[in-house]
Amino acid sequence: MSAKKTELELFGVRDVVLAKVRGYPAWPAMVVDPDNVPNDVANKRPSGRKSNVYCVRFMPAGDYSWLPPKELERLTPTMIHNFVNNAKKDGDLKDGYKIALDPTTWEREHAVSLAAQDNCEGRNKAKMEDELIDEEGERELPQLKNGKTGEEKESQKESKPTVQREDETRASAGMEADNINLVTAELESNPEALKVRNWRHQLQKTFLSRNNIPPKADEMAKIDVLFKTIEDYEGITMAYLTFSKIGKVMRHILLLESSRIPRDDEFHFRDRARGLVKKWQGVISLSRAADGMDVCVHTHAFL
Repeated sequence: MSAKKTELELFGVRDVVLAKVRGYPAWPAMVVDPDNVPNDVANKRPSGRKSNVYCVRFMPAGDYSWLPPKELERLTPTMIHNFVNNAKKDGDLKDGYKIALDPTTWEREHAVSLAAQDNCEGRNKAKMEDELIDEEGERELPQLKNGKTGEEKESQKESKPTVQREDETRASAGMEADNINLVTAELESNPEALKVRNWRHQLQKTFLSRNNIPPKADEMAKIDVLFKTIEDYEGITMAYLTFSKIGKVMRHILLLESSRIPRDDEFHFRDRARGLVKKWQGVISLSRAADGMDVCVHTHAFL
């Protein structure tokens, strides 16, 4: 493999390449988006002088590696045909070359597999974070002038709950939970739903990191662009909100102290998060009304 040729060559996401890892033969792989890989892979990204790297996923197994440009070579159909026709025996390497001819099915299968793995590994963490968000949200909802929270004021407009109403609500919630599980399974392979969930991951990583360290000021311009993308997105649905949990993260962001958000006086992230939550509450209410559901149930159960 010619280092001089590849050091200057740039590769894009989904480019099929021949990747060389020390101790192994050159292997078919695909360049993937470094911002959309599993956490354990992202944590292995080299830093410092070796930061100029691409993340590739090998065929057919789906293993990842971070490699510099000099270890990558664009894999052409001619190269693939030559290897497949001349390979002396079958095996993973030959299978990898065959997949490289048309990796579409392989990509889809791995996207579903990774989504399932991400859900499985992150379920407990996500549940804890969501519970934390809900608990803090309910404790710290912004106070109105009369000292009541927005949800308390809204609830006063309703009649006093009765046992019958509570039983109906519990039964409705149970049926909706089953529906949510079915929808979630379907959305695991939906590109739009996955895109919205990826936005939630980025926001959560920035504002709600596990180590509780505030983001850096120089990161905020990038987050401003992300907020604009989310604000301009017109395809949001109740299903996407439920699946991605982006609303829960937004609710948590709007409750953060100003000291936790650098340059908030410039970008107004908390105010924008509040606006998005209000907008999405309307989406949920309309969706529930259209489906004949109870629109009086607090929307933070779904947002």
